[in-house]
Amino acid sequence: MSVEDAPTYTDRRAAGGRDNTADGSTSRPSKNNRQGPHEGGQPSETAVAPADLPEGTGLRPISVEPGRRLRDEAVQELSDGPQARPWYAVVSEWRDWYDGYRRSNIEFEGEHGETVRTELENSYMPSYGRRYYAKLKDFERGVSREYDGLTTVMLTFTASHRNAEGGWRCPADHMRNIMDGYDAARKQLYHVLDGQRWEYARVWEPHADGYGHLHLAVFVEDGGDLAAEDFAPVMRSHVENCQPAGSEAHAVDGDAVSVRSDVNNLGSYISEYIGIFGDETLERPIT
Repeated sequence: MSVEDAPTYTDRRAAGGRDNTADGSTSRPSKNNRQGPHEGGQPSETAVAPADLPEGTGLRPISVEPGRRLRDEAVQELSDGPQARPWYAVVSEWRDWYDGYRRSNIEFEGEHGETVRTELENSYMPSYGRRYYAKLKDFERGVSREYDGLTTVMLTFTASHRNAEGGWRCPADHMRNIMDGYDAARKQLYHVLDGQRWEYARVWEPHADGYGHLHLAVFVEDGGDLAAEDFAPVMRSHVENCQPAGSEAHAVDGDAVSVRSDVNNLGSYISEYIGIFGDETLERPIT
């Protein structure tokens, strides 16, 4: 049993849509449905400008790594081929799509032949966040019911926001690098906790500047003897497999590892890491 991914970074795609890579090739279609962006030559009310993102990050392309898979709306066709769009343009298109989703609904035939209309929902909406919190609470009840002497370990995986030249890193590349490190660290976690009963929940937390880091909440039965130093191989694995991750930021004697046996409300504890919980998405500050 595990809970993967907070709603913060979950997305929806058009039926029949495709992902593009930097060389223009395509990947498999998504199984999710999404509304297309509003048409028209004038910027929508939800549009953002480059200056709305901090310190020039808005003009950074979403990705510069060759072969990086990108969604259709993150790619622009230029005379010399497809290229990743600037961050601010992708944010604007996403906000436009989200606003259209809020104004849309679906109709279907009810049990007695009547027409039933319901609002569409996606994973960025407050209602989805509330359901996710309920899912965390259900996870908490299951763990608390099954485990004795519960110990909670919070591991935080991050990476530098700056590239080798000191400029801002591209956000898609930054996020993917963290996931590369996490994938390796999770395998190491199985070795560290070999022979013990444990579950985990994974949560992305966004920063105000738009970048993010990853939290892994691990729940261990009868783990009272565990200490932060036990998870040094896990953090080291992340650093070794995430080039922009620094060893100092992932030291076990800092904020990267927390081991506690006094967490009474796991749902609330994990939800603190989701970010702004319950607020309408388009009413949140851009930064």
